Amino acid sequence: MKTKRMWLISLATVLIALLVWYVKPGLYVHAKTPLEANVTTPNENPDELNFEVISDPHISHSDTATQDKFKRVLGDIEKAAPHSDLLVMNGDLSNGFPEDYNTITKLLAETPHPPLEVTIGNHEFYKAFYDASETMNKSAFPNGDTDAKALGRFLDFAGRKTVYTERVIKGFHFLFLGSEKSRMSDPSYLDDAYLSDTQLNWLQGKLQAAPSDKPTFVFLHQPLPYTVSGTARQGWNRTVIQHEELKKILSAHPNVIFFSGHTHINLDRPTTFFQDGFLMVNESSAGRPYNPDGQVRPDSEGMFVEVKNGTVTLRGRDFTGKWIPGSVHTWKPAN
Repeated sequence: MKTKRMWLISLATVLIALLVWYVKPGLYVHAKTPLEANVTTPNENPDELNFEVISDPHISHSDTATQDKFKRVLGDIEKAAPHSDLLVMNGDLSNGFPEDYNTITKLLAETPHPPLEVTIGNHEFYKAFYDASETMNKSAFPNGDTDAKALGRFLDFAGRKTVYTERVIKGFHFLFLGSEKSRMSDPSYLDDAYLSDTQLNWLQGKLQAAPSDKPTFVFLHQPLPYTVSGTARQGWNRTVIQHEELKKILSAHPNVIFFSGHTHINLDRPTTFFQDGFLMVNESSAGRPYNPDGQVRPDSEGMFVEVKNGTVTLRGRDFTGKWIPGSVHTWKPAN
């Protein structure tokens, strides 16, 4: 009896130690149940698809203003589309700190939201600019960080093994791309996306397998150069290192709708939607939109997408609760 009691005490001690380690500050929060508890019910109509795309919320564990704004964005999405099929966060979720990802997980657990998918942005590699005291220290870049570490933090949060992945919802294919390297690997990469041959070949295969009579939605944080808003600016004429290869692959599929963020430029621009063989869409920023005319910046913006009767309607949203005048585009498959 005494031996059994000692064994039970030892087992309890181990379990308590594991629990303490699991919730230790700075470690990733892996619990999926709290997130799933606040995922809203998708639209049950198999003939209708609704989803939202936001990017660049730049949520920081040390900046409550970014956290409050993100909760307001989720609240407005819930108000405008209470039965959405998917919410895409298309990069620059954070500055790449483990605590940033923990904070995002906590905010999602506290706030109703659609089913979620994420892509990696250039700021997911930005922890390299900060030293151990979380002070920006560019002179010591990369401050002990590596691309492998940055990718690991993002993939742990995303629950994936690669930065690229596919989801199929109601027969529609969603393809998510992402940079696999940063300036930590090569200073010349700057903030541009690096797409390996493996990823590009994967994309080509997925596009060929997807139905050509309905849209295929492709997401990458960085846009193609000289396309949507902001990409003709000096210093933005590359954006994706393999942009020529990527455009060639996408151009072979006119049913592609390609979403990007990164530029932050607000959605009342004539080049929010850009057609060149396939449709490209700018998403502005959920955290801090930029108005290149020097006027008052919008508070927070993103894109709502509805597919109904074969027609795709894209509509810009100001997350203070308003649709953006003129920021509407319709797409139909070619006959």
